[in-house]
Amino acid sequence: MQEKKIEIIKASIDLFAEKGFHVTSVQEIVDRANVAKGSFYNYFTSKNDLIRAIYDFYFAVLEEAMTEQATQTEDPKQQFQNQLAVFFEFFLNNKPLIKMIMKEQIPIDRDMETFMTEMKQQHYDWLNQNIQRIYGSEVEPYIYDVLVIVDGMLQSYNNWILVDEESIDVDQLPKFIINRIETLCEQLINEKEATPIKQKPDFLDDQLVILTRIRQKVFSVMSRNQNKALEALSAIDKELKKEEPERIVLDSLLMNLETYSEIRKDARHLRTKLNV
Repeated sequence: MQEKKIEIIKASIDLFAEKGFHVTSVQEIVDRANVAKGSFYNYFTSKNDLIRAIYDFYFAVLEEAMTEQATQTEDPKQQFQNQLAVFFEFFLNNKPLIKMIMKEQIPIDRDMETFMTEMKQQHYDWLNQNIQRIYGSEVEPYIYDVLVIVDGMLQSYNNWILVDEESIDVDQLPKFIINRIETLCEQLINEKEATPIKQKPDFLDDQLVILTRIRQKVFSVMSRNQNKALEALSAIDKELKKEEPERIVLDSLLMNLETYSEIRKDARHLRTKLNV
């Protein structure tokens, strides 16, 4: 990310936590960031756009911390437990901003609806990858119900931490949740109980999840060629929505994305999924 953009994001995080989203003005943000007002609109079209950028910024920080923790062990269960510890620590460190976002009614337009769907995609994809690494193909028939239950646990504990942090041992949470996931998955696998969710939901389509991840990285880690990469992603998205996508077009667009080192691995993953 460009240095000025990061300064604006950091200033807005502080101000939103202190004063709230609606009360904080763009002028206050640029004053806190010590940049010209025109700089704000070089990077963001609105405060809604800024909220999205804050998430992108936090996602990059959180993903880096989780990736680092995952390298500390080869045991997938311990990797997940370590990542959960990072997840809750991150939540605790950013309670004021999270409280503000949950408390204030931020206007939801079409772009924000798309953004919120992407947030859910990334969260479920993270859970899905970890749970499948632990339990493999045996959990696949039950995975979407498991994701819903685990997501519910995480959200409920986060809400508890928000209202009464002192009454909960946050350090104990990761291992406790891992144990509950183990009980749940082993019971489903052993009893082969029929689950309510019968098919993969549309918003968890593999191609959409990968596209979202690439877009996220373009915003969060690419300092150059952002617009070119985003144009290629948009073109891929449009092509995939056609009844008969042109393989040669997809191949050309993917070759474009693969030239950028920051997203090369994900672009190749998308190529594999698309069989191009």
